[in-house]
Amino acid sequence: IPLCCIPPESEEVDPASLKSQQTRRAVSLLPEELMDSSEQLQQAGDELDDRSDSLPQPPLEAPTRPGRAAAADEDEDKQLALLKTIDVEDIHTEVAGKTSRGAIRRIARASSCEAPTPAALAAAAEAASEDDEDDEDKEANDELGTATAAAETDKPSASDPGSNSRPAAAVAEDSIAAGVTALLLNEAEQQQQQKQQQDDVEETLTAEWRTADRHVFVMSRSGKPIFSRHGNEEKLVTHMGVMTALVSVVEDSDDQVHWFESADRRFVFLAKEFLILVCICRSAESPTQLLLQLNYLYNQILSLLTFTVLKRAFRKSNYDLRHLLPDADRFLTGLLQFMERDIGPLLGAVQCLPLPKSTRDAVGDAICSGARVKNRRNPDLVFGILLSGTKLVSLVHMKRQYLHPLDMHLIINLINCTESFKTSQAWTPICLPKFDASGNLYAYVCFLDEELCLVLLTVDGNSFDALAEAKNKILEKLQKANCLAQIRESAVAGQWTLAQTGAEEVRHFVYKIKLAGQYFSPQMGDPFGQPEDQQRVMALYQRMHALLHRRTRPLKLVYHTNQLASVMGWITEEFELYAAFSPLASKRSAIQSVNRVLKWLGRERDRLFCLSSPSF
Repeated sequence: IPLCCIPPESEEVDPASLKSQQTRRAVSLLPEELMDSSEQLQQAGDELDDRSDSLPQPPLEAPTRPGRAAAADEDEDKQLALLKTIDVEDIHTEVAGKTSRGAIRRIARASSCEAPTPAALAAAAEAASEDDEDDEDKEANDELGTATAAAETDKPSASDPGSNSRPAAAVAEDSIAAGVTALLLNEAEQQQQQKQQQDDVEETLTAEWRTADRHVFVMSRSGKPIFSRHGNEEKLVTHMGVMTALVSVVEDSDDQVHWFESADRRFVFLAKEFLILVCICRSAESPTQLLLQLNYLYNQILSLLTFTVLKRAFRKSNYDLRHLLPDADRFLTGLLQFMERDIGPLLGAVQCLPLPKSTRDAVGDAICSGARVKNRRNPDLVFGILLSGTKLVSLVHMKRQYLHPLDMHLIINLINCTESFKTSQAWTPICLPKFDASGNLYAYVCFLDEELCLVLLTVDGNSFDALAEAKNKILEKLQKANCLAQIRESAVAGQWTLAQTGAEEVRHFVYKIKLAGQYFSPQMGDPFGQPEDQQRVMALYQRMHALLHRRTRPLKLVYHTNQLASVMGWITEEFELYAAFSPLASKRSAIQSVNRVLKWLGRERDRLFCLSSPSF
């Protein structure tokens, strides 16, 4: 069988010198670590020689000129003799694992369809030994026939005096080099894949990741990662794929998965039209409360994109949404931290800065007068908001337009997560999902001092200059009415203490006006001065909230005692109240203290809440 190109008749080859030269060149091409397998190749080469002798001879298709058949046969004999002079025992290489028949094809292609090298023949023989005889003979015939036809096609004609043929030694050298290079590249790719898999496993084996109390994942319906609270979402693709598959399997059964428990952890799912959000935690929060947090995260994504853009992006189901959300990690992480330290999102309410009613009314009038700056396309504002940190100072709105507490929390989170707002005036689009999830409003943001922030929202994207002029008028009126000084004083010393309520038994409380969507809570003091104790009190409030708002048989009044404190939860049509007492307090004394707190709240109602928002 002619397995390599036949040298021209005019070239005389010394087999001994060819063997020595070929051996030296092959060894020089191989790294030192591939010098330990000569016995394996010797055995594989002998086996392949025996097998090749038993195979039927494929016909040669290359045409020859008349009268040259005897010369061609003589050239074939020389070629076979030359091939046998190459002793595979002197060629040291390493065959890593079992090589499939596809490796023969790759090595043949890498060597430009030249004759198979000894390394390739050894790999083919080692792979062929695993199959049964019938399939083995058939596959070998196909491979050898293909290689022979290719070699005959590329073989220069002996009758063509202008043809240039390569020496057999150079052909064998190039073929060996190509085979070794292919093996080294495959080994490098395998090592890289193993390293990547190891990194992915190590990402989930770190102590920080495994001991985290709360994990939050956001992914697309096709399993594309978007956000992970802990770790790199790129390395958690496998986990997100399992979650996506779980949701899909349940939906295929015409059902939905909401939550389940495993060991000490609770798994909560929120499946939307294009996104899947998952929370895994081991806190005392109820599934309803965790679903509320996931809903906040979903609305934060809508606030950055709008539902229209989200729908357009997922015309391709496997679209990577991170291309449209370069700053999503910052806003989503900031919102999660805000929900952990503030009870407002749980209550669905906003906390107000305590101010005299006259001062709050003056602030509202100043914003309304500034909103009367006319513009050809946008004669009025939609909302005008003045914030002190995370607390509401005043809210002005267009007639018949109202701002939902969730939208207010998204505005607060946007300001807290963007440091550049504190240094200059800013103009940014923002979607308020409860107001209109399909489009954007445009926000003019300007800090009047270190804590006081003015936000003007309009539907006109070209009214920056008009709103900058309106800000100057609003600031001028606030300074004339001495409102800024009173706001700063209230922000610094406005942390009301429990002593002012006259209820000494009460250690802390939270009061919400349901109709206004606003709440008040004094600063926590002794014995809840430490952050750990404050978190434990918040956990007790969350437990009371879950009992008062559960879907089946909700309670109206709950009293619970543990080693830290006694806690009461009370809900009516007008308000919600959560209060903490000494663990030794009786129910009677607790109810009497709560009644005193309610009386004090009634007297200070106009100061603690923004109940008369002006409109324009």
